[in-house]
Amino acid sequence: MNKFRNRNEAYDDIEWQKIDWKSVRRYTRRLENSIAKAVEYHDFVQVKKLRRIWNSSKLVKLLAVRKVTQDNRGKKTAGVDKVVIKTNKQRLELANKLELDGKATHLKRVYVPKPNGKLRGLGIPTIEDRAKQELCKGSVQPIYEVMAETNVYGFRPARSTHDAIEAIFKGISLKQKYVLEGDLTAFFDNIKPEAILDSEVIQRTDKETQKQIQAWIEAGAIDKDVFCKTSKGTPQGGVISPLLANIAFMGMETMLYEWADTWKGGSRDNRQSLTISIYADDFVILHKDKAVIEEAKVRIAKWCMEKMGVELNESKTHISHTSTGFDFLGFNIRQYPVTTNKQGFKTLIKPSKDSIKKHLNAIHDVLKRSKAAPQEAVISKLNPIITGWSNYFSHVVSKEVFSKIDSEVWLKTWKWACRRHNNKGLKWIKEKYF
Repeated sequence: MNKFRNRNEAYDDIEWQKIDWKSVRRYTRRLENSIAKAVEYHDFVQVKKLRRIWNSSKLVKLLAVRKVTQDNRGKKTAGVDKVVIKTNKQRLELANKLELDGKATHLKRVYVPKPNGKLRGLGIPTIEDRAKQELCKGSVQPIYEVMAETNVYGFRPARSTHDAIEAIFKGISLKQKYVLEGDLTAFFDNIKPEAILDSEVIQRTDKETQKQIQAWIEAGAIDKDVFCKTSKGTPQGGVISPLLANIAFMGMETMLYEWADTWKGGSRDNRQSLTISIYADDFVILHKDKAVIEEAKVRIAKWCMEKMGVELNESKTHISHTSTGFDFLGFNIRQYPVTTNKQGFKTLIKPSKDSIKKHLNAIHDVLKRSKAAPQEAVISKLNPIITGWSNYFSHVVSKEVFSKIDSEVWLKTWKWACRRHNNKGLKWIKEKYF
């Protein structure tokens, strides 16, 4: 225990630019692992001691401040106090006063467009509250990870969308199945506070943490200079919101498996016949029997309402089949008939049509906004978009899609070059750009 306390003393009067961040990250990682191990062994006295060290640790607070003021993409976005931390002096001052005091500032309500043309409301905390959330999240996450269900992949360390897709692939590799594609209505906004505060994860923390999380839930928001009271939900935009949403969602997998235990046959086989993949508020449930999937939909709808106060989004919740295919997390998963294997089908996972459309639109938007921009600036904007999308889909069947997109991108950049130099010949444009 003293090894964690002693490491903090060396950082009492340090200057920001002289901090050994590699050492700080190593320290926080070891402390996180110690908390997780204590939870795993049900040594909750030790958990309490380690969490107390975490919440008071100077190193942990320094790293929390660094993440929200330097590393995160939203570092330049202010909350209702209009404060953005830019200098090292401000960062040290924030780290020195950071504590879980059970208080929370109002959120700033902003709206961003959704793919369907509607607006999604985000609640932006102040920089100080974001740092407090980062501090709180670090000691709650290890407890959640030990208790988390197997088939939950969203917003978890060392897990990704690709793991969620791989789980589906393994579940359908030998058998075609019916699919329940599930979506929840305004999930983050409607979660009952009890689903979070009464959860086993939060109950394994301390009164200080519980009071702080409740304060964030009830913080309220300023929407166009008007105060709006909040008594439920965990607003999208908060550092800790994805973790709290995962905590609220705990139990659906267990509920489905306990239901499977009541079927005829062996409990182990019944559970294995269900394929479950959950990512944030999106999920798919697969089984060979359509009646099972239809009943699963009813049970999930009831469980979500009773446990979290959230409804299934009927317009986005569908029952389909792997032979016709379905979209999940940007991928299209479909089984095609073949005569070359005993199963009589092969499973192909590709980028979905919607993902391709969004990608091409993103490229089009850059070119549209860059009519007068120099070539180097356009390339620097396009490269991360194209590279990021290609890397995301590089592990699935994408060769044909990549080839089509290459042609589309070439055509779009050619049109951009022609518009840019409408008084030049095609040969001149080709030699200059291609």
